[in-house]
Amino acid sequence: MEKYHKPIASIALQHEYYSNKNLPAATIHPFPVTQLFLKNHRMLFKRKSHFYVLLQEAEQESNSPTIPIGQDPQYLCFGINFNDTHYQLRSGLNYDPRRNKIVVETGDEDTAMVSESNIMPCLNTFREAEETVLITDRNEELVFSSDKDPRQAFDHLDTGIYKANGQAFFKHVNPLEWDAVLVFRLSESDTLIEKKVFMPAGNYYWRYKIQKKFNQHKALSIVEENERMDFTEMEAPKEDQAVFFSKEPVKLSEQALLSLSLYNNDNIIKKYLPIPELINARFLSAEEKSLVLEAYVTI
Repeated sequence: MEKYHKPIASIALQHEYYSNKNLPAATIHPFPVTQLFLKNHRMLFKRKSHFYVLLQEAEQESNSPTIPIGQDPQYLCFGINFNDTHYQLRSGLNYDPRRNKIVVETGDEDTAMVSESNIMPCLNTFREAEETVLITDRNEELVFSSDKDPRQAFDHLDTGIYKANGQAFFKHVNPLEWDAVLVFRLSESDTLIEKKVFMPAGNYYWRYKIQKKFNQHKALSIVEENERMDFTEMEAPKEDQAVFFSKEPVKLSEQALLSLSLYNNDNIIKKYLPIPELINARFLSAEEKSLVLEAYVTI
């Protein structure tokens, strides 16, 4: 009988920051355990422009898979590389990527929305703790107890999402070289399974630092000509400087449709002020570790 590969599932990565919502630089890679599953079930994982597709070998005449998945859903693990040095800042997710990762699991919804709840520890060995650690699987069944089970029992747990005393973590075996982890739930279906992972755009306060190099204006203000944002003047560290802070955080966007001007009283000193960039992200202060985006203007 003739065989062909039919598409059974698709995965698209999207980001609120970009105007077309696509992440063209991001790549998805199957974990070794997932790669083995795909090989054993005669599946292919391919990139198609801005999304990925999973294809399965099937009989041409009956359209049925050569090797069925089975009745139970399978949880396939993929590593995601955003290939973007500012991916955390772009999404407004503040965490240490050496200890934690973005871990997203697809479910019944068509779109998996990424938030702070997706940031979790990624562990490959059990670390001793003062209190008893009870680990449960996705079915809330106990799979490890630090009081009763040897440490090696943790090593034998399958790759996936678990909870340790109610706190989610991702158990893995291979080193995590990726920026994020996708757990894709795959089950037998007569229709194409289409899933999207949607990343948020970060919200940041803007701070402008005005250097009075050539003019010593005393009544400066920053005005958004379309009245979509307001600024408050802050105390400046030096007399020849002025500092302005946005009253509300601004959502990042690839196309910031704002027109900012610097006024002295009612006179425009400088039009089209630069939009703060991610490369100029700063902590609010030495004590306050929330981030702001800065821009610099000389007058």
